[in-house]
Amino acid sequence: MIPDDLTVGVGHIERFNAIIPELAQIIKHPVYVEINRHNPGSSRIVGTSIIEDLMIHDIDILLNLFPIQEWSLACSGNDDVATALFTLDTCPAILTASRKSSKKIRRIYIEEEHFTVEGDYMAQEIYIHRKPGRFSIDGERYSQESTIEKVQVNKSEPLKKELKTFHRAVRDKKPFTVTPQQALENMVICERIHEGIHRAG
Repeated sequence: MIPDDLTVGVGHIERFNAIIPELAQIIKHPVYVEINRHNPGSSRIVGTSIIEDLMIHDIDILLNLFPIQEWSLACSGNDDVATALFTLDTCPAILTASRKSSKKIRRIYIEEEHFTVEGDYMAQEIYIHRKPGRFSIDGERYSQESTIEKVQVNKSEPLKKELKTFHRAVRDKKPFTVTPQQALENMVICERIHEGIHRAG
């Protein structure tokens, strides 16, 4: 039990990325979600799998960005490369993580019925692709007109924002954005992914 006068927080830094509140306003009824977090290997990361090292950040985003009533899970991979397929109600959500990549990727991709959203965590950019308003056939060539919108994002340093938020929570004696209970839920899902991977292997 945590005392009422103690402020406790967990450092899920991606929750403080500037694209997250923008995505929360844009996304209403997702029909497909994909989040990719890939890294070249690092010698400083030892004793932990890719699930706790990288994927856990996107588990946290998934649970807090999308309204979930019921979900199921299927997994594959190993300690260095892993994929988790969630079904959120009826929406498939794929999380991939790797430390075998030659390119650093931090990407979130969401489809709704009438538009698609792409977000880049590192560049803090969001693009909305609207379905084509007109289709045409020119000779034997098929063409379509669609629109791409770049969302205005007030870019900021996530770590600085996280620390300021924690300081404010302590000062005002209010709960921090990422609670111990949420962090525990993230870890429980990490364990389920581990179990699923071992069963599949």
